[in-house]
Amino acid sequence: MTLARTRRVVILSGLVVLAAVVIGLAVVGGPDTGRRDRRDAARLDALRQIAGALACHAASGSEPAVPRTLAEVSPACLDSTTARRLLDPQTGNPYRIDYPAPDRARVCADFEATMSEARIAGWPPFDASTGCVSINTGRDR
Repeated sequence: MTLARTRRVVILSGLVVLAAVVIGLAVVGGPDTGRRDRRDAARLDALRQIAGALACHAASGSEPAVPRTLAEVSPACLDSTTARRLLDPQTGNPYRIDYPAPDRARVCADFEATMSEARIAGWPPFDASTGCVSINTGRDR
């Protein structure tokens, strides 16, 4: 094999490898995509934990009837150590809790990516269009 032909083979091989890397990153995303997905998964997990704590709080008849912060949730339903770590992983801000109806609580977050159906399945149901998990508290204010 001549030197010129060897160079062409090496260059062509390098271009094929480079193309494969570029295509791979385009399909699965780079490191930023992985970090974003992990933060969104942590957000969804936190919303579900908070919703469960709100349901427990309502079922136990604890006061206040409609806790607006995690500090107001009964310690029997959410210990203070867990409550302190249930913050947005990127901003450190607390998640939004509201009560759209007397017997309904909603916990919301701002997600960075569109959530796939497989990732949002589970209890309590997650509404990807609002970024919220809603639960029936069974409790009239």
